[in-house]
Amino acid sequence: MKFLLLLCALSIVFENVYGALSISPADPKYPGHCYTEKTGLMDYNEQKTIQDCVEATCNADGTIQFAGCGAIGNSCGKTIEDLTKPYPDCCPIPAIC
Repeated sequence: MKFLLLLCALSIVFENVYGALSISPADPKYPGHCYTEKTGLMDYNEQKTIQDCVEATCNADGTIQFAGCGAIGNSCGKTIEDLTKPYPDCCPIPAIC
């Protein structure tokens, strides 16, 4: 019974968690900042939404963490997205079929 309750609780948590993360290494040419061609120069703790609805966060060690929407799906295969909004509001959501 306890296992069943744990399984139900985890399914609720994992249903609401989706996304993709990656980290870019620090660039020694830009001490005190973060830099990639995708993000340009960033200050520590700065966040910005870059193309394809990805949020870039400049960490204090010079690395950049990228957070994306991840994959979603529904029975008809259609999604709705608004790339004019900042992350995560620009992430696609399943369309009602």
